[in-house]
Amino acid sequence: MSNDNKFTIKAKNGRGLLKAEKDGVLSTHSLDVPGYPFGSVTPYSLDKLGRPVILISEIAQHTKNINADKRVSLTITATSQARDVQANARLTYLADARVITEDEAEAKERYLRKFSHAKHYFQTHDFNFYVLEPVRSRYIEGFGKIWWLENDEIELESVFDYETEARILDHMNDDHRSSLVKYCKDLKLDNAQEDYLMTGIDNEGIDITIAGSKHLRICFDEAITDASQAREVLVQLAK
Repeated sequence: MSNDNKFTIKAKNGRGLLKAEKDGVLSTHSLDVPGYPFGSVTPYSLDKLGRPVILISEIAQHTKNINADKRVSLTITATSQARDVQANARLTYLADARVITEDEAEAKERYLRKFSHAKHYFQTHDFNFYVLEPVRSRYIEGFGKIWWLENDEIELESVFDYETEARILDHMNDDHRSSLVKYCKDLKLDNAQEDYLMTGIDNEGIDITIAGSKHLRICFDEAITDASQAREVLVQLAK
């Protein structure tokens, strides 16, 4: 498939929904009731390739299911006040789940940067990070707007390695915290007087966490290709 297909409206919006939300319904194959799907709610972050990463306990039922059958789906629904949930955009991400390896430490750090409270989980039961490697995704944007997205449409590797991304985030959080507040207020994304932290940046937007719990996504008008362009966009947003 042509690389241009990564930037079609359907692909961009499907990825945008995956990036904008933080929770999904994880469906696994039930061990206790064979043949039936087992659904559970789980937070997720994205790795450098844009794949969901989850942190789950070894004693959880869904983990036992995954260890027996790696085939899963993660269903994400757009946050909305609409009375009819079926009017919201949603994405069903079909994937193979596997435990993250030691050389994928950056994916773990990205997750803990987004969900800092999760560091305490390791004091109790055994928790492991799993990455969901895409098989195919079903994106529903609205009535009559339904598409399958292939792997090379839903995945988009970030232009930033972990160290570069961390430097940008540290700079914004240490020296330009007021800009983060302005971004959210100008775009009418949030009006709370809370603690804002920039927790992620990629080709297509930035992630901001408020008071360690609420997550916001600000999308760029056009995809960026390097740190210099990132600076230009962040300065422009602050004007």
